Amino acid sequence: MSQHDGRPPSADWVAQEMEQMLRECNALIESHDEQLRRLRTAIAQIESDRQCACDNRDKAQQVLDVLHSAAREGQQLRAARGQSPNPHLHVVPNAEDASAAPTAPEGSASEAAALPEGNQVVLIGGERSVTIMKVISTDARRHWSVQARH
Repeated sequence: MSQHDGRPPSADWVAQEMEQMLRECNALIESHDEQLRRLRTAIAQIESDRQCACDNRDKAQQVLDVLHSAAREGQQLRAARGQSPNPHLHVVPNAEDASAAPTAPEGSASEAAALPEGNQVVLIGGERSVTIMKVISTDARRHWSVQARH
């Protein structure tokens, strides 16, 4: 509808124009409401997905931290074991070699004194025997004692 002749608009024309404007505004509002509803649904889904991803990240970080900690503990244990797999097993020179060799350093005398009372010291000859004893002492399925050596 358009205004002709520059005359003031009639009340019917204004009423029709306003009714048309109301229908257009209502349609636009409904369209925007529908878009807002879809956006809110999408935002809620994105927030839910984000929270799930954050929870998974936190769990993964905890597992990774535990894994790194366990790996460090394993390395430390391996290093400690490599340094002294069994402090009671070491090669002792034969009696003939001991008399020919110069006097032992002070550390070896204190080493023998450092053994707790009641431990029996078993002298085994050669590095091969020490290696065998180390294997036996680390295998939990095998039991070996001084009494069992005979």
